[in-house]
Amino acid sequence: MWRTALEAAPQGGPARVMVLRNLTQGLRAWFGHHPEETNRSEMLRMHRTALADCPHGHPDRAELLAGSGIALRLAAESTGEQALLVESAASLREALTLLRPGTPLRARRLNSLGNTLHRLAQWTGDAALLDEAVATLRTALAEQRPGTDDHADTLGNLAVTLRERALQADDLASLGEAARLAREALDASPAPPALRVGQLGNLGVVLQSWHGATGDTAAADEAIDVARRALALAPAAGPSRADRLNHLANALRARFASTADVADLDEAVALLEEAARQVPYGDPALAVVLSNLGSARLTQHHVTGAAGELEQAVSELGRAVWAVTERTSTHGTYLKAYGDALRALHHRDGDPGVLRAAEDAYRQAAGTASLPAYERVLAAWEWGAAAADGDRWDDALPGYELALELLPFAASGRLARSDQERGLSRVRGLAAEAAACAVHAGQPERAVLLLEQGRGVLLGRAMATRDGLGRLRDAHPALAARFARLRERLDALEAADAADTVLGRLPADVTDTTDQRHRLAAELEQLVAEIRTRPGFSDFLGAPAVEALLACADRGPVVLAYCSTYRSDALVLRDGEVLLVPLPRATPRAVAEQADRLERALADAADPARDRAAQQAVGEVLAWTWDHVTGPVLDRLGARGPTSDGEWQRVWWSPGGALASLPLHAAGHHDDAEDVAAEHARVAAADEAPVAAPDAGSVPEPVPVPAAGDPAPRTVLDRVVPSYTPTVGALRYARARAAAPRPHGPLLAVALPVTPGARPLGGARREVEVLRGLLPTEVLHGEQATFTRVMDALPRHPCVHFACHGVSEPADPSNGRLLVHDHDTRPLTVREISRLHLPAARLAVMSACETARGGGELADEAIHITSAFQLAGYPHAVGTLWPVHDAVAVRVTRLLYRELCTEAGDGTTELDDTRTADALHRAVLQCRAAFAASPSLWAAHVHAGA
Repeated sequence: MWRTALEAAPQGGPARVMVLRNLTQGLRAWFGHHPEETNRSEMLRMHRTALADCPHGHPDRAELLAGSGIALRLAAESTGEQALLVESAASLREALTLLRPGTPLRARRLNSLGNTLHRLAQWTGDAALLDEAVATLRTALAEQRPGTDDHADTLGNLAVTLRERALQADDLASLGEAARLAREALDASPAPPALRVGQLGNLGVVLQSWHGATGDTAAADEAIDVARRALALAPAAGPSRADRLNHLANALRARFASTADVADLDEAVALLEEAARQVPYGDPALAVVLSNLGSARLTQHHVTGAAGELEQAVSELGRAVWAVTERTSTHGTYLKAYGDALRALHHRDGDPGVLRAAEDAYRQAAGTASLPAYERVLAAWEWGAAAADGDRWDDALPGYELALELLPFAASGRLARSDQERGLSRVRGLAAEAAACAVHAGQPERAVLLLEQGRGVLLGRAMATRDGLGRLRDAHPALAARFARLRERLDALEAADAADTVLGRLPADVTDTTDQRHRLAAELEQLVAEIRTRPGFSDFLGAPAVEALLACADRGPVVLAYCSTYRSDALVLRDGEVLLVPLPRATPRAVAEQADRLERALADAADPARDRAAQQAVGEVLAWTWDHVTGPVLDRLGARGPTSDGEWQRVWWSPGGALASLPLHAAGHHDDAEDVAAEHARVAAADEAPVAAPDAGSVPEPVPVPAAGDPAPRTVLDRVVPSYTPTVGALRYARARAAAPRPHGPLLAVALPVTPGARPLGGARREVEVLRGLLPTEVLHGEQATFTRVMDALPRHPCVHFACHGVSEPADPSNGRLLVHDHDTRPLTVREISRLHLPAARLAVMSACETARGGGELADEAIHITSAFQLAGYPHAVGTLWPVHDAVAVRVTRLLYRELCTEAGDGTTELDDTRTADALHRAVLQCRAAFAASPSLWAAHVHAGA
């Protein structure tokens, strides 16, 4: 009818614009039901005609522009043409300039623009567009009246847009808000069945994503229930039904991944087969169904090994790849799944050509810039692993290099700290595999750089920021001030989030906090790009060069130890080169077994009835660690113990992965060292003498030296002075702070003999007595030792000693904490300590339990209390790997500080923190002599830093 009316309407006549407006509305509705190419072409042609015939200033122009924007988006979704989406956004933006704020029509068009921007961001991976989409939809929501269909529609659109932001950035807060809004949309208005189907579908996909991110099985069950309700409301046939079948199948597949209930998987395959029959050939929805069906069949192959499943999976996933536009995020996702199927086919048949095809699919996926950073990391990792499967190490290396290059973007400042840690926990082992690949390729120096890139990502970023900011202030103070302001605002958001998390509260306004974090992080990214354009700052916040890392071995070797399925090695930095020491028996499985055995033995040692067997097990773990990790390194270095004049060589250990759970510093066959231990026992007898101020001219007791020709002791402690560093970069950071002028001031002691909610620590009072007897000490004791008073006192004291409880949280390491008096409400956590910036800091001693404990899913990140004090600015830190007995804590305190005390120029006593590693080494040797049969007692204390 409107086509006929248009033929009758004269060009330029008053009725022509009205006719065109109604015709274009009808064509959009018709195309929604019949998305053929001829209908699409007519729809676009008539929208362009309408705009050309509608002069500027005409009252219908705004709505024609908006209609054109919607038509362009529909056409883009049908063809995959990104240019149509760009044009859609431009039309809608122009339309909004002609609409009065606060009107229902403007809110409706804001919703349309939000949808276009969402789709464009989804295709391009542009985070700025996605942030704009969220802001646009929030504005639309604010201008709509609750209880209306428009309000419910915008709620649903905002929910799926936030879900997209969550998927792109791995942002759990955005996903949580998406779930809340999707529920609100479902109950926001008495929607007709067609709209209800969409609302149920939105809630279902958000719940699936929530389950995927958190493992929440209740969300998986609810997603299936919601998808079944949506399917029941869908038409009996056609693309709309196929869409609902696809959503239900995906929900069932997700639950199968958690429960391994084969019935869910079988039903998912059947539903996807039906969905494929419902979608006509050439419809873009067919690629979606085929990709999901192929992935489901691949899972079935892994579960049942049924004949033909794998071949069908490869076929369907390949068809999905070929059916979508290249370089879109969808194309990248399908390529990754196709690579998985090809790799499985190679695993079964061994065809090298298939493996190369899988490698190529992964390479293309990893190179898809629109794919979320985390997905690109996984694709690049698989690219490297596929080439490594074929022992083609030179081909594998670029894949691993790209994965590590992208890793910081997968844990970006757009995320809350907990989300950054969650993302990094899922790439455990990546750095070790990359290093092994580089070693196989004959590039040990490259292996060192890859380990530095892939370990301590969060710690390294924070340290680089502090170092880089200082350099920037000297050269470009205005840029430095902008950088500092943005960082402070981001840190304040994180501090507020952390406080709410500790107290079990939801953030006061998660919406505002999340949007602010994304906005500020985007500004910071742009500022960093600007800073890097300035002369001398192209490497601002970048990774150090290998020459800078090698220079850190000027005071003793630095040992980077890793284990992987490809190989395990120690990469030793010394004398300007990298020395490769293979560790063939330190496989990931073997190391994990020893770490588990140590953990069980330490738990058993707390029971007197099981202590003897437990101590034997600990000793056997230390012996195994010597035989397969530390012994080969020290033998290769020729480290035999002190020189004839009593000088010890220092060695810094930097283990990663499961190796971080083993006490490398205490490794050895300590039963062999009975003569050495007897000599240390004689020296240790002085420990029982009354505490007295040190004599400035006193000389340390002599240490046993192996006679020439005698075999060197098979223990680390009897050969070198051991220290730890999370990364070589962290050692550089500590050295820079140690080089600053030494401040003066009393020692700060934080002592809590009695802590609310924890067992008493009688040794804490005795430790304070020891300290007061040796040097000037300011004490925060018991109820005085609150969070606020401790944090206030730390900047005024270069050295601090904590005698209190410590708690590690392997599953949430940033929540590890020292128990101050008000820890129930204000815990002194790793997060809080890490935010400190103390230029005058020198030494932190944590005479508390598990303050240097690593391991867990974030073993490569070295997130614990000791590393937090290093980040805060302490170049030397002493911590513990496991719970420490009160008597041992007091003994170590006495021995350590006796060695550190020296006479100042004014006759007073002060601490020489530069000798911390040597002093602790001597203290541990004497404790070993005193408790020779109980390694769990003497082996816990470690030194970290310069």
